[in-house]
Amino acid sequence: MTNKQKEHVAIQKAVMGVMEKNLTQWQSIAELKSKYDQFVRNVKKIDDYSVILQTNLTPLKEKRADSTRKLVEQLFPVTSVLGVFAYDMGDKKLGNLCNAKYSELEKMKHDSLVKFSVKALKTSDRLLDQQEKMGKKKPKHRLTDYGLTPKHLKNLQLILDSCIREEAHFKETRLKKKKSKVKLNRSIRENNLLLKKKMDRMMHLFRDTHQAFYSAYIKSRIPAEVPTKAPGKPAASAKPAPAPKAAASTKSTAVKKPATTAKKPATTAKKPAASAKKPATTAKTTSSATKRAPAGRKTSAAGTKPPAGGTDAK
Repeated sequence: MTNKQKEHVAIQKAVMGVMEKNLTQWQSIAELKSKYDQFVRNVKKIDDYSVILQTNLTPLKEKRADSTRKLVEQLFPVTSVLGVFAYDMGDKKLGNLCNAKYSELEKMKHDSLVKFSVKALKTSDRLLDQQEKMGKKKPKHRLTDYGLTPKHLKNLQLILDSCIREEAHFKETRLKKKKSKVKLNRSIRENNLLLKKKMDRMMHLFRDTHQAFYSAYIKSRIPAEVPTKAPGKPAASAKPAPAPKAAASTKSTAVKKPATTAKKPATTAKKPAASAKKPATTAKTTSSATKRAPAGRKTSAAGTKPPAGGTDAK
């Protein structure tokens, strides 16, 4: 059973214990009595099913495997001899039947191996019967001359029967477990419905008249609600968990602050670049001034006409 199923069964048995202790207080109510009888029958069924579910299949598997191994060990010599006999007789059909290797027999599924063993037994019995019917007429090839005797076939038959029994026992037990699991779930569900829909509601009759009985019944039903509340408690206690996230965020901001201060020198470093551009503007003014200078000189050159008058002075 699962943990949930065990919980439900424990609650149901606790309720049954309270009801049994207070029979005189509630047995006069016919409807409650009939529902409680059904409830008790289901609890007994649950106990029976749980015993079946506890059956260990491992020993049965081991027995089945052991009987299968013994069958292969007994079958292979028989099929090997039949193969030699078929080769000498020129019987291809029999030769194909007995051509399986030991490893191939080991890999066969149980049903296939059983069918193969039955064929080998029937074929061997038929050949031995034919040999006996011939009587004084001695055939060219006799199966007993190859070492295969009725004793070998008898041992093979015994092991084959044992193998079939072990397989049937294993399958039957496994099927019982499967059915018991389904029936156990059904019985638990039926009892839970009986409690919730019928018995729990009818218990309110005793709330004022038989307070001790009523409180004992309610107490026995408390574990049914524990699983629903239990998951909520860890969630409430887990609320402080976001605190580490806040700490992590503070750490991340604390780490990022030097990065922001580191960016400031980069901005200050750009200022000289801006001041470096100013000489370029002065250079432009000087260049413009130099361009204007020749123009001024031209005017002065134009104003050098007096030296020509100077010659007149001379």
